[in-house]
Amino acid sequence: MADAELSLSPSDRLMGLVGHLSEQDGFEGVIRELKMGHAGTFDGVWGSSCALLAAALANRCWRTLVVVCPAADLADDLLDDFSLFSKLTPERLPALEGVSGDRLLLDEVFGERIRLLKRLGGSAPPEVVVTSIAALLQPVPSRRSLAMQTRAIRAGDRIGVEDLTRWLVENEFHRTSAVELPGEFAVRGGLLDIFAPDWQDPVRVEFFGDQVESLRRFEVASQRSLAKLDRVDLTMLSPTTRHDGHLADHLPDDSWFLLVEPEEMQEAGRHYAGRVERPEELHSLPSVLEQVLRFPSATASAIAASSLEATCRLKIESVERFSGDIGKVREELDAVGFEQEVFLVCPTEAETRRLADVFGSTRLASAGRLHFALGELREGFRLVSANILLLSSGELFRRSEIRRPVRRRLGKAIDSFVELREGDLVVHVAHGIARYRGMKLLEKGERVEEHLVLEFQESTKLYVPASKIGLVQKYVGGAKSRPRLARLGSRLWVRQRSTVESAVVDLAADMIQLQALRAARPGIAFPPDTEWQREFDASFPYQETEDQLATIDAVKEDMIRRRPMDRLLCGDVGFGKTEIAMRAAFKAVEAGYQVAILVPTTVLAEQHYRTFSARMAEFPFEIAVLSRFATRKQQARTIEQLTLGNIDIVIGTHRLAQPDVCFHNLGLVIIDEEQRFGVDVKERLKALRQIVDVLTMTATPIPRTLHMSLLGIRDISNLETPPRDRLAIETRVTRSIPKFSGTRSSASWAARARCFSSTIG
Repeated sequence: MADAELSLSPSDRLMGLVGHLSEQDGFEGVIRELKMGHAGTFDGVWGSSCALLAAALANRCWRTLVVVCPAADLADDLLDDFSLFSKLTPERLPALEGVSGDRLLLDEVFGERIRLLKRLGGSAPPEVVVTSIAALLQPVPSRRSLAMQTRAIRAGDRIGVEDLTRWLVENEFHRTSAVELPGEFAVRGGLLDIFAPDWQDPVRVEFFGDQVESLRRFEVASQRSLAKLDRVDLTMLSPTTRHDGHLADHLPDDSWFLLVEPEEMQEAGRHYAGRVERPEELHSLPSVLEQVLRFPSATASAIAASSLEATCRLKIESVERFSGDIGKVREELDAVGFEQEVFLVCPTEAETRRLADVFGSTRLASAGRLHFALGELREGFRLVSANILLLSSGELFRRSEIRRPVRRRLGKAIDSFVELREGDLVVHVAHGIARYRGMKLLEKGERVEEHLVLEFQESTKLYVPASKIGLVQKYVGGAKSRPRLARLGSRLWVRQRSTVESAVVDLAADMIQLQALRAARPGIAFPPDTEWQREFDASFPYQETEDQLATIDAVKEDMIRRRPMDRLLCGDVGFGKTEIAMRAAFKAVEAGYQVAILVPTTVLAEQHYRTFSARMAEFPFEIAVLSRFATRKQQARTIEQLTLGNIDIVIGTHRLAQPDVCFHNLGLVIIDEEQRFGVDVKERLKALRQIVDVLTMTATPIPRTLHMSLLGIRDISNLETPPRDRLAIETRVTRSIPKFSGTRSSASWAARARCFSSTIG
């Protein structure tokens, strides 16, 4: 390589690969055909080189390049890969999920589609748009309907606040006290907050009388202003409305299309159209291809079919698979990268530093031919003409990362467990269970004091001064049924309290005995974080939330302290409990102790086994699973290896808590969803708490466990903040009508339908 090129950083050198691609035989010929309005074919496009090709075409396209992939996940991969080879910012046209009748105004995918269409029709359209064939088959609003449903608001305009709010309500906006989601608005005096579906952030409109004084974009979580605006375009289009437009109708003239694996793309389009509930709402595949071919278009394939179009056969090769074993990967890397410049793409700075240490002894590194770049790469490839090999760190260790492509807005978290809302059940210390009905100002002599309004049986109300709020607690109950409200003046509450107090005394005695045993026996004092621990923590491919960081620090402090840890970790699904558990397990294993992870189901055991194995693949830890998926012989061998100390981490179901399971040097027990285990298992766990560190994870803690933690008997950490880009879980319950063979009368069908309805009802 030239000295000037060698002086560049690895990331800048990857940007320069576009120039190498342009030097390939036949490349300029295809470009000439595209500029003349014709078509072309690119052959030999392997792995992530498709993103490199898209970057090269985007540099030569006069307006917008539209890249169409066979599937949505491939489109997302190409978006990530593209940033390695170009400084252009590509946009995404996502495919809508579900049927049109089920969509809501706050559908972020619909909002993202509208935002892209408005950009395409603006003065600065995006240079690159990446999409899938499914997204193209779905109709978009036409230019006319988009213009008719868009209302401009400018600073200085005279608009009645009531008229604007009425228009928002008529267009299905939801009025709320504070906007958090798309499709909401809030009015507070002369301020109007609006969150349109196609906006990334809400806008605050400040009025002076009937005049718009200012427009400011602000952040949901902090309510802080982000930027001052002169104008906003408020587009109101319902996701449930049927549209008939096509993306091609919105594209600027002289735009190009790049079709990735055209045969696979057409097959994916036919498959998608065949499995949707209402295929008549989609464009047909031939009509979509007809719209695409109105523009100059090129196809990209690993092995292209013969064509009469101008063809460029790129000198690109695929890369061999790696074993994933850190001991063998060094030799494999030297062999694969022989006499080539190797670029290893890592998702985080921490992984870049760690792999630089791991592969620092290779022949490639010694010769100065191993380079580390920061970014995402789905699949490596070899650029033969330039003697350059690109690899991703995930390929080396056969590790794939979870994708979260949709940006989620962060709302305000609940501040505490005892926050009261109107309608909540509460407990008055002296009178029993009541319903909270809000706050009310009452006059007392010459002063006014705020009171809590509590409703008891027969709609009797009790007013509790705010200064005595300590008499009222939020109701926490374990029963599924709703409790009856107490009756003021009744002796029933006194008797119930007496019964509960005696039960609490027994429970308290057990807990005091357990705590006394824990205090009398010194626990394990794990060492502070080592270099390995810091590398493992830093290799986490996502950004930790503040709650996660605080909990990680608390767990490590518990483990370093010389007393057995007993911490409850509460958090919703996807909030990062498993990552905290893995860091605690890493600390224990590195200190020479074994870790037992107890889970309620075999499926969860297998899931944790794969997660732990992938996350710790680069470290010499032995991980095993013990569940009914294993044969008796396999279980016996696992138990034997546990006893000998040859297994560092074991993940298992109830089988792990059986008396025949013995450990060589157990230091940490992690329990996932403790409330789903039986009494016998809990008794064994109770004994374990006396001698080893215990971390309990749950999304739904049982009331007793939660109450013990709130009272300080057990330590508790609560994950309230969702990770960025966390996807919401969507559950649908639909009725399935059985199919009957033969011919039957309408009365017979009606009888069967009634029978089936009663069965599922």
